[in-house]
Amino acid sequence: MKKNWVLFLFSCLVLFGCQNDYASFPTSDTITERNLGKVGNLNRFQTFLKSFNKEQPDHVLILTYTTEGDPIYLDLQYDGKAIHFTRDMTEDEYGSFEVTETVCTELRKEESDKRVDYLLGDCEDQSQDTILVVIEH
Repeated sequence: MKKNWVLFLFSCLVLFGCQNDYASFPTSDTITERNLGKVGNLNRFQTFLKSFNKEQPDHVLILTYTTEGDPIYLDLQYDGKAIHFTRDMTEDEYGSFEVTETVCTELRKEESDKRVDYLLGDCEDQSQDTILVVIEH
């Protein structure tokens, strides 16, 4: 009986340890993008942009999905000076299974006739800008 109890506790620890850190992130602060241009909770992203422009700290999570439906987490923590950006691809079955982190000081909007892209730029260890959200007209 004691062995079963120990095995049960060990199993629970393993299961809880396998959950991602984003499962408890508030849905009110989560922006979802299922397909390019289809953005959920866009108002919250607009609020984050306002906080960035006013140099007020803010924190949001952008949840994007691969073609196969696997989640990719883009965590943006703004401290009033820079955005601490984490990209978590550990649940992307065909991806790199990596978590990358950098610090960026630029968040900009690029508009065309068909869409608006929001990009992170001036990042410490990235030579290319990162597209965060795409909104189609």
